[in-house]
Amino acid sequence: MVGNFYNKARDQITICKAMKILLYKHPQIHFVFIGGRSESHPEIYDECFNYCLSNDLLDNVHFLGSRSDVAALLRSIDG
Repeated sequence: MVGNFYNKARDQITICKAMKILLYKHPQIHFVFIGGRSESHPEIYDECFNYCLSNDLLDNVHFLGSRSDVAALLRSIDG
């Protein structure tokens, strides 16, 4: 998913919660968040990251932060 954590429109927390369910049956799945933590709304990022941390999802959910090489990154992980 590409998009900064600055509003709830992208609803990243729902993806984190879904990963907990998906990983139970498919532990090989990985999800990548590409996007920065907002200075004005840091709680959006923090909620997602802390949910993944407390549910032991960080081996499969990756927070890459803001990137300038998004196109190349997407090509490299396109399966």
